[in-house]
Amino acid sequence: MKTTLTALFAALTFTVTLSAWSAIHTASSSAPVPASDMAVNTEVQRTLLSDAELRDFGLRVATRKGDVQLMGEVASQQQMERAITLARSISGVQAIHNHLSVQTANVA
Repeated sequence: MKTTLTALFAALTFTVTLSAWSAIHTASSSAPVPASDMAVNTEVQRTLLSDAELRDFGLRVATRKGDVQLMGEVASQQQMERAITLARSISGVQAIHNHLSVQTANVA
């Protein structure tokens, strides 16, 4: 009886291990590997800083799991939309979280 239980336990352990390995192998080989957050962040910042309309605003970028946050102030709604469009064009960007605001004119 003890030998039968040991053999059954060993077979069950082997089956579970094989199933888990198969699931991990299948998931890792079929899913695309996302670009690293650091690379995405660097490329978004480089793109924004090289744009003539946006370079002077010092926009900030933070990236986590491909989700890019844009932060700072721009002079117009068109510049905000341009920053979002440029960031969205970067490979590896999964989503854009817009925390940009349009500067308000000071009334004297």
